[in-house]
Formats: sequence, C-alpha cells, structure tokens
Amino acid sequence: MEGHEPRNNGPWSTAVLWVAFSPDGGVLASAGLDGSTVLFRVSDGAQLAALRAVKAKDAAYVLAAAHIDITGADRCAARKYPLCRFGPLSFPFELCEERFYVKDLLEKVQSGDTSYAEPEAAADPLPCGADHVAAK
Repeated sequence: MEGHEPRNNGPWSTAVLWVAFSPDGGVLASAGLDGSTVLFRVSDGAQLAALRAVKAKDAAYVLAAAHIDITGADRCAARKYPLCRFGPLSFPFELCEERFYVKDLLEKVQSGDTSYAEPEAAADPLPCGADHVAAK
C-alpha cells in the first residue's frame, strides 16, 4: 500500500492465517503459516504463550515467560530442538531443562497459575534418557 510503512509481524515469522477468541473473550489466539500459535490477553495485549509445532513430529513447544513445555507423542525426540538463551549465548535445552521445563505449562497459563515462575517450583525433567533421544 503506497504511503504506508511496513508493519512488524510481531511474534510470527510468516503471515497470520487465522485468529480466534476464547469463549469468554479474554484471550485471542492467532495462528501463523510458520506453525506457531500465539495467545494474547485481550485486556492489555500481553503475550501469554506461544505454541510452536515441530515439523514432521507429533510434538509442539509451549513457551511462556521464559519457560517451556514440550508436548505430544514425540516429545522426547523433539527436545533436541529448543535452545536456552542467555544474552548472546545459546545452550542445548538439556543443560537448562531443570530450570526452565514446566510440565503442563499451557494449562497453567490458561488458568492464571503463575507459580511455575518461582525457582522452588522447578519440575522434574522430561522422562527421556539420552539413548531415547538418539533413537528417534
């Protein structure tokens, strides 16, 4: 469009395909062509969580407030993909999993439970051994 500045796509790397509201109207979900779904709180526009599908796997990541959950039947094979970032440094997820993994993170975000953000609330790591990840 002539005379208009390009718009930032926000948390999506590609076009947004659809949007939907929660039944109570408090949350907006948007899905992108890149396989991501982002949840926003309608009242203030805050991003609540991002869900990213893992290509060719029955698995997805849930990311919220610097925490992660990996869901789906192939979650153990998919845990090799996320990285933990500290400033300019990136580390394999297995090195920081005990601090950032939160089982059932999406359910906690949806219910408003923020206890997962407390350091003493660290969850047990995914029940995947190194041999299981390599086998997939």
